[in-house]
Amino acid sequence: MTQPVVTGIYIHPVKSCRRVEVDYAVVSQYGLQGDREWQVQGPVGQFMTQRKFPALARVQPALISGGLRLQCDGLPDLEVETPAAVNSHGKTATGSVPVADAGDEAAAWLERVLSIECRLTSIASGYERHPLIGGDDVFGQQVTFVDAAPVHLVSASSYRFLLEHAAEPFPIERFRPNLVVDGAGAWEEDAWQALSIGDAELRVSLPWPRCTVPQVDQDTGERHREPAVVLKRFRWCSDAPSLPAPVQPLIVGNALFGIAASMAPAGAVISRGAAVEVLATGTPLLAAPG
Repeated sequence: MTQPVVTGIYIHPVKSCRRVEVDYAVVSQYGLQGDREWQVQGPVGQFMTQRKFPALARVQPALISGGLRLQCDGLPDLEVETPAAVNSHGKTATGSVPVADAGDEAAAWLERVLSIECRLTSIASGYERHPLIGGDDVFGQQVTFVDAAPVHLVSASSYRFLLEHAAEPFPIERFRPNLVVDGAGAWEEDAWQALSIGDAELRVSLPWPRCTVPQVDQDTGERHREPAVVLKRFRWCSDAPSLPAPVQPLIVGNALFGIAASMAPAGAVISRGAAVEVLATGTPLLAAPG
């Protein structure tokens, strides 16, 4: 059997904005360094995503020394300094957390893109957020503004299966993964429980439920039918008795694609082309299609 390898690494500096493809990523105390360390919030602190605001896909962030650069067609570039400490609160998929507001200039810039009142916030000194399952996991790792877990991994083989059965083509980037792995058989990743990639060790938290964001073109913000149709046909989860009760509402009644995991140690490097060693497997929640 072919050795699985990492073929793609993506950082999303601002939750629900465009991706940044990199050759390597460093594991931090929260996940992959620079991933989803900023988010756009509504007037009462609610986090904003492409589910309701697909125009976020038009915003291209770039990590720069001391902060962030924002770009969007039709607007001048904006450089934003990372605030020194938390000074406000924001909502996440798992509750409210202390956040750092990035100021009025960043808010005004984003309001021109989204045509709605909003704020740009970041993690900073004083930020704290625990993962969805059981507080700090076995690595003691916290999380940024991700939905549930520090890192999201998808299989290129499983993606190709979906593409072959879909009504229209769509790129793998629509799933907004951190890591793309190729070389394993389709759906083998569903059974993975522990992995090593370079110096990093990964512990799988749960299979990943898919919302409507993968239907959004990640360059234009336009919405499409796929991959929602093909996911519902082959990857629908109607029951998850083996998962902890707190996460069952997240999984049941959704299509699943990819896996979520935590990582250690801080400072480890994951590089494109690195071999993926499967250290432990279990029983998949869903049977492989076909």
